[in-house]
Amino acid sequence: MTDNMPSQEEDALKAHSQARSSSDDKGASEHWEEPEDPHPPLPKERRLGSPGPDFVPQDEGPRRSARRLFAAVAVTDEALEQQVEEVPTQVATQKRKRGQRSANKAEGIYEVTALDPKDGEPIEPAGVNAKWRNRCGKVVRDHCKIMWQDWHQVLDGRKDDMWADVTSTIRFQPADLERAKQAIMSTLNHIFRDYKSKLNCQYVKKNQTPFDKHGIISQQEWDEFVEQKTSSASKELSEKMVELNKQNKYKPRNWVYGRSELTEEGEIITKDHATSEVVQALKGPIAAQTEAGLFTLKYHKDELAKAIGTKEHGGRAAVDAFLRGSSMSTQPSVSTQPSVSGQPSVSMQSETDDITEDTPYELHVPFGYKGKTMKVALGTAFPGEMLHNRDIPPGYVHITMSEIVPGYEDNKIECTIPEAGVEALKPSKQVITKKSFPPGFVFGAGTSSYQIEGAWNEDGKGPSIWDHYCHTFPDKIKFRHNGDVAVNSYHMYEALKPYVTLFHWETPQALEDEYRSFLSPRIVNDLKDFAEVCFKNFGDRVKHWITFNEPYVFCCNAYGIGKHAPGRCSPGNPCAVPTGDSLAEPYQAGHNLLLAHAEAARLYKQKYQEHQEGQIGIALVSMGYEPFDKINHVHSQARDRSIDHNLGWFLEPLYRGDYPFSMRSLIRDRLPNFTPEEKGKLQGSYDILGLNYYTSRFSRHVDYSPLYSPTLYKDDAYAKVGITGADGQHIGEDTGTGWLCCYPEGLKNLLMIIRDRYGNPPIYITENGVGDHDEGDLSMDNAVNDDVRLNYLKDHIAVVKESIDMGSKVRGHFTWSLLDNFEWQNGFTHRFGLIYVDYNDNFKRHMKKSAMWFSEFNGVDKDTQLAAGELSYGVPKSIPMPAATAA
Repeated sequence: MTDNMPSQEEDALKAHSQARSSSDDKGASEHWEEPEDPHPPLPKERRLGSPGPDFVPQDEGPRRSARRLFAAVAVTDEALEQQVEEVPTQVATQKRKRGQRSANKAEGIYEVTALDPKDGEPIEPAGVNAKWRNRCGKVVRDHCKIMWQDWHQVLDGRKDDMWADVTSTIRFQPADLERAKQAIMSTLNHIFRDYKSKLNCQYVKKNQTPFDKHGIISQQEWDEFVEQKTSSASKELSEKMVELNKQNKYKPRNWVYGRSELTEEGEIITKDHATSEVVQALKGPIAAQTEAGLFTLKYHKDELAKAIGTKEHGGRAAVDAFLRGSSMSTQPSVSTQPSVSGQPSVSMQSETDDITEDTPYELHVPFGYKGKTMKVALGTAFPGEMLHNRDIPPGYVHITMSEIVPGYEDNKIECTIPEAGVEALKPSKQVITKKSFPPGFVFGAGTSSYQIEGAWNEDGKGPSIWDHYCHTFPDKIKFRHNGDVAVNSYHMYEALKPYVTLFHWETPQALEDEYRSFLSPRIVNDLKDFAEVCFKNFGDRVKHWITFNEPYVFCCNAYGIGKHAPGRCSPGNPCAVPTGDSLAEPYQAGHNLLLAHAEAARLYKQKYQEHQEGQIGIALVSMGYEPFDKINHVHSQARDRSIDHNLGWFLEPLYRGDYPFSMRSLIRDRLPNFTPEEKGKLQGSYDILGLNYYTSRFSRHVDYSPLYSPTLYKDDAYAKVGITGADGQHIGEDTGTGWLCCYPEGLKNLLMIIRDRYGNPPIYITENGVGDHDEGDLSMDNAVNDDVRLNYLKDHIAVVKESIDMGSKVRGHFTWSLLDNFEWQNGFTHRFGLIYVDYNDNFKRHMKKSAMWFSEFNGVDKDTQLAAGELSYGVPKSIPMPAATAA
């Protein structure tokens, strides 16, 4: 004790010590006996006296055990009563339920001065490692949904947000950022799996719920999680792993990730002998292929998963395999070099240059020793040196698999015929066929009435705003094209199953002249009346209704920059009718459009849906967005604002009843308000959601300033978008159009956002495609051989399948478009169709290569397909069209 401790504290301690000694002498357990002091201290209370030379504040000192004896002081009855009243809100269980317990542990900012040289975890100053792990745990619970099955399903953008969240309180030296990020991602991975495992063991298996301790989990999330864990597939996998462990045949998946790590220099660190042997066999092939430029490390976890060569060790597992041509007489020979599995590798003594025609092949894997093999797939090898607009590396061949042995579906399909008997490891790629999709999934192609029909003044039709726009301002359209005839589909049609869009940007000109159409609330009832005419007359045949197509593009292009009819914008901008307001009118038009949708949907649901048995929704468009610089968190925030001001502008009111918070806070009084009644009508006013996707952009943060004065609606997000990131790389492969880069990940990201933020509704990809630029200089032969479009569609359809596997409820995919057509301000200079239309020869149709593939993909036998030749009219019967959008 210190010399200057107050006498009151000394008396209290003496009394406490005497009581304990007396109790010990009697041989009893720890017990408090009343001392003679008239104001005895409470034994369970921990009190510190007034600050002395050795006094350390509690929040700065080390955490002490609850059993440790503290100095006690007398407390007043008033203070005691106040403390007792506060206890119920401070217990650990209630803190944990509110998410406060982890927050308290992680609060404060910590500067990391040193990392562990082996694993990159922070080790200095003292105590920072515990704070770091606590922070990682809180970040996982805040950002990750428990129904996500694997860590690799967490999107890169979400991982960037988690990295930014951790580093908001745990700061690293600039030179350590890369290693620290690898360590954080590895730790988040472990915590994510452990968190879900504990929930499964502590609650699902005991038939209990976690809401008392994990208040952040919603009922819907928990229901999906329980459904996953109790599914037959989950039980089957669990039983299989138990059996394998009993046989000591395979270690659990966590064993690979938990006992192997990759250093910054590419060295694999192992912590047990068995894994070390595998790694040693793996290092040589990887080094050789890396030096040859055939192997690029993407995910360090893939290394050992592929080395083990079993699906139990990871969903991205690949096998060491070789190709055996059924028409070749060459027998496989055994290489002397070890494969990644530690066994001899079998290779073909033939070159890919020998493939001059489509050749049947078998995919074999080494099985046991002495050169034995096992056939795991059948496929076809194709000649050529290009795949997906990229050179095929030397020694590789393009293979499409037609039949795969169960258990090998995730193995690579582009396999090498190695010269040295060593294969390059490549990310696995699943074979996608129509049968890969759930029953009832539809594939189709999109059209739009003004873009394909023509017949603008026939059968009593009144002029639309696009008729008026093209006739009044012909110079606003490239080469003064218009849709008076379009591609003449009004007189050429085939039987289709339509998914009908009520409004595809064609407001009657009479309404524009009378009250400025969508700038007036009068449009709401007029659109509702028009919708009822359609429901009443066509509802017996139309089972899927879309109220509006791409409201974002309509509002911005027609009322913000004046590129589309009616061509309104602020004076000074190159628009047709410079009498608008580019800062206010897009939002006013969008507001009335949303109200019109809500009324039309409500009418259908109340009056027609029950007996017509159809569905109604809306088709939204959005680009995907990525941070301009993933290291700088402000660009991640800019990406989020870009999504809010594009997809969220219309989806947020339909889901929650109001605009996104970022729009409300930045646009303020220029953004109209919904009444409580309108909010109620908007929420849930859709059975299905259409999503149109073409490409993505990088989003770059713009600093906020009270002096900043926006001039266009797109300035309101305080983000500039472009196709080039901070590293100078484009966001995707160039397709030759200048603006449309092929970036399938953007579509997957949007589907995951809708899954996580907007209740995961049934979705149809209502538009998805790429165009060819043609100003009269594109020959028909070149246009028909549309490899860019073919590969674009394959990549995006594969991403749709991947998104479905990750929980997205996608129900269909529509290619834009069925036919080459009038592309708005670009006239006929952009060809998006599966079918070529000869504008100079009576609109004759010619099937493109993509149309031929589309036929085959949908199960049409090659013998029944039309050659890529002349079609007299309509849609060829060789292209099965389960659905087509129309307006």
